[in-house]
Amino acid sequence: MSNSKEAVGFQKRRWVLPRVAPDPQEAHRLARTLGCHPLVARLLLNRSLGEPERARTFLNPKLLNISPPDALPGINAAADLIVQAIKDRLRITIFGDYDVDGITGTAMFWHLFTTAGANFDVYIPHRVEEGYGMSVAAVEQIAQRGTQLLLSVDCGSRAGCRCPSQGHECRNNRPSRARIPIARCSGHRTSAFK
Repeated sequence: MSNSKEAVGFQKRRWVLPRVAPDPQEAHRLARTLGCHPLVARLLLNRSLGEPERARTFLNPKLLNISPPDALPGINAAADLIVQAIKDRLRITIFGDYDVDGITGTAMFWHLFTTAGANFDVYIPHRVEEGYGMSVAAVEQIAQRGTQLLLSVDCGSRAGCRCPSQGHECRNNRPSRARIPIARCSGHRTSAFK
C-alpha cells in the first residue's frame, strides 16, 4: 500500500524510514534494554534518542521534563502583549485550527481569557469552505470586526505561507516553526512577533 492520504488508521499506514537506517545491532540492543519493539528502537535512533535514559524520558513524558516556557523564542514578548491587551480591553480574536491540538489550544485560551475577563472571540475556519490554516481573507474579516490582537493557535505549520500574520518566515513555501504565531491587527496591516 502506498503512503497516501487515503490510508486511515495506524494499521493501514506504511511507515517509510530514512534510507540511512541505524545499525540493526544497535537497534536490537536498545530494544532489549527498553523492552520495546525493534521498529520503535529504530525510530528512537533516527531521532538521536539512542541513550536509554533519554529514550525512556521521551517514551514516558512527565511534566517535570518539559522545557520551561521561556525557552520558546519570543514567548515573553508574546505573553506581555497578551497581558497588556487584556488590561487595555483590546478586542482579541483566538484563531484556532480545527484539528485536535488546535481545538485543545483554543479551548485553553478560551478558559484563560474568560477567567481573566478579556474582551475576545474565537474564530475556527470551516474545514471544507476555508481549508487548513490562516488565510488573508479570514484575517481581513477578523480585522473588519474590530480585532486588535490576533492570536493564532496551531495554524500554519503545514499550510504554507498564505498569510503574513502567521509569524512564519517562508522558505520554499514551508514556514519556520521557530516563530510565535501572534500578530497585531491594525486595519488590514499585520506584523508578526518573532
